[in-house]
Amino acid sequence: MRRCFGRDEGATLLEFAIMFPLAIMLLLGIAEGARFVAEKQAITTASREGARFGSTIGEAAGVPNYADCSAIRTRAQDSTPFDLLDTDILVTYDSGPASSQIGLCPTTGPLSDPSLIKSGDRIVVTVSKPFNSSLPFIGEMFDMEITSTEHRTIVKGDL
Repeated sequence: MRRCFGRDEGATLLEFAIMFPLAIMLLLGIAEGARFVAEKQAITTASREGARFGSTIGEAAGVPNYADCSAIRTRAQDSTPFDLLDTDILVTYDSGPASSQIGLCPTTGPLSDPSLIKSGDRIVVTVSKPFNSSLPFIGEMFDMEITSTEHRTIVKGDL
């Protein structure tokens, strides 16, 4: 009787078969978490760079930097390795925290009336991108929207 139940010749293989899928899922989860952090950092950098450009003094072709909506979006898109659409980048203006919006950049072209923006107003750049997990079976639970918003004060050059 002891011969049948006392042997452990296949125990290592059985333990490996149980632990291998768990170890693979753990490694894939770590890799997916790292990919999420990388995308979040890239989106944060894109919003920061767009707001930074929009708050600088200067102009191109007679359009001040804060009103050059396409240049602001291009700056944000160029600062990230991921593809961002113009519709992923929202550029608005306000007078400060807890104030209402005083302007909105169109998706194409410059701000329609740059005179609405005064020195001391803020440019607000919000960048959003969907994060789609590539994990099988449980990946759908981790699909979400990555969003970053950056505020910068506009200082006009005519002070």
